Amino acid sequence: TESMPQHAALRDLGWRDAQDVAGTGRGATWPMNSVFRYLPGIRLDHAYLGPSLTCTRVWTVEVPGSDHKGVVADVALHAVP
Repeated sequence: TESMPQHAALRDLGWRDAQDVAGTGRGATWPMNSVFRYLPGIRLDHAYLGPSLTCTRVWTVEVPGSDHKGVVADVALHAVP
């Protein structure tokens, strides 16, 4: 999650979460099955972008056999002025 030290370390290096860059909604990836699926989900899974990358679209997909959704992102290099 955003409160984990790994997330903070990546942010300190200039990496960004694709959901924050181009996503809509909460980007929740868990829980997707069991009784917890009726609760509002949280974003446990992330796609991180290095400083030279941007994201134009990000979405989640069902992953058979997993209690998490997968994260899919359209990623491109930043345009050079």
